[in-house]
Amino acid sequence: MIDVLIIGAGGAGLSTALSAKARGSSVLVVGKTSPTHAQTSMAQGGINASLANVGEDTIALHIQDTIKSAKGLCDEAMVHQMCADAPQTIAWLESLGVPFSRLDNDKMGKDKSRRRNHCPKTNGRGLCQNVPVMLKTIQD
Repeated sequence: MIDVLIIGAGGAGLSTALSAKARGSSVLVVGKTSPTHAQTSMAQGGINASLANVGEDTIALHIQDTIKSAKGLCDEAMVHQMCADAPQTIAWLESLGVPFSRLDNDKMGKDKSRRRNHCPKTNGRGLCQNVPVMLKTIQD
C-alpha cells in the first residue's frame, strides 16, 4: 500500500517524495515524463540564494531584488519566506549531491548581487538526477 501519492516528477515533487520517504512513508511519484524530462530538469540550473560568498549580499537584498523583478506580481510574504529559506535549500541540495558553483561571474538578470548558485555541468538535470538516486537509497 502507498502512503503518499505525488503528482509531478519535477523538483518540488521529488523533494516532497524524499521528505515523505525520510519520515517512513511509502511513496509513489507519478509524472507525465521521467524526472530527467520534467520542467525542473529543463531549467538552466541557476538558483538564487544569499550565501554572502561573493561580495556583499544579504537576504534583505535578495528579497528586494526578487520583489523588484516581479513588478508587483508576487506575494511579498512568500518572497520573504523563499529568500529566507534559500540558503538552507542550497545546503540541503548539496547534501544530496547536487553540485553548485560559487563563481563571482554568475549574476542573474539585474540583481544587485551575484547570488546565483549554478549546476555548471548538468544544469537543471542535476537537481532531478540526484533526488531519484536518494529515494532509492532510503529503505521503506
